[in-house]
Amino acid sequence: MFAVTLFTSLANTQGTKKMTQFSTCVFGTILFTFLSSNTEAAQTAKTITLKGNVYEWTSKGRGDLLFRQTRIDTEKTDDTGTTSQTESLYTDTVGRTVVRESMQAKNGKPTFFFFERLQTEESGKIEVRDGKAQYSYTKQGKTKTDVSDAGESFVFPPSFLIYVQTRWKEFLDGQSISMRLAVLERLEDFGFKFFKVSESKVQGKTLYEAKLKPTSLLIAAIVDPIEFTLDEEKIVKRVKGRMPMKKKVGEGEFEDFVGEIIYE
Repeated sequence: MFAVTLFTSLANTQGTKKMTQFSTCVFGTILFTFLSSNTEAAQTAKTITLKGNVYEWTSKGRGDLLFRQTRIDTEKTDDTGTTSQTESLYTDTVGRTVVRESMQAKNGKPTFFFFERLQTEESGKIEVRDGKAQYSYTKQGKTKTDVSDAGESFVFPPSFLIYVQTRWKEFLDGQSISMRLAVLERLEDFGFKFFKVSESKVQGKTLYEAKLKPTSLLIAAIVDPIEFTLDEEKIVKRVKGRMPMKKKVGEGEFEDFVGEIIYE
């Protein structure tokens, strides 16, 4: 999803640059855990494997194929409830891993998130315990940590769609789903809303177009929303926005990457 930095202060003179980083962080892994809402009886398990092609998005629309994603969503149900897990791997077109992510949630509540971008040697994790989110992020050999409250609407980038799933009727009715989205690199969470833009019928199936957008008007004026296409079974078919991986522009040089994922 899903990518991993934010601004320190809205008044900071480097605000535009940091807003760009923020968008990268948020999207990073919003890609994307969204399991079917129909849970079987106790002692059941199911696995969904999704594969997607990641294209560069340009001013002219879809560009070249630059990356691929494989995501495995597992849901297990027993007497204690439902445990959801996501493992996501992004590779370049020759198969080299550029980003890996994993996430766990219990009864829809996020418990653990790990992110690693091999391109720039950055990694981090978030653990939620006793209502507290414990952050750790390492970049250029330096690790920073922090702890903050994790309220009822607190979500990881890969788990926010699980949260939306619990409020699916509100989504279908056109209501915005508000949440606090964890931004790993900034060691804190920020307000976002997910809402339906339109729906249509394609080959007899309903498709929903939706957006994830910052609730702050100031941030929303700078950070482009992330676009989603979901089917009636609540499976993501398309995502467009800033990605967790970077685009190589020179020897050891990378820049933020806006792309479009089309799932098979």
